[in-house]
Amino acid sequence: MKPIVLVLLLIALSSIPVALGLIVQQDAKRKGLDDPDRWFAIVALTAGTGVILYLLERDDRASRSAPADAEFPLPGASVRDDSGESSENE
Repeated sequence: MKPIVLVLLLIALSSIPVALGLIVQQDAKRKGLDDPDRWFAIVALTAGTGVILYLLERDDRASRSAPADAEFPLPGASVRDDSGESSENE
């Protein structure tokens, strides 16, 4: 292969984890997860395999929240009200 082809291939392959990292960072900001920049770094530096960790954390966070009309929310669960805001249950 010609050197220019190898360079272009390297650039293309290295841009995939960065693009995935940017997508995860934006999603983490939208979902209100702690430190979206950390998730960008994890995904970008692990060549995209950090997406699996992010999805597990995202699902775990979603399962910890309880609807506002929950009669007895679990201790430590955040309670969502109708406006979309959440508060920590003590």
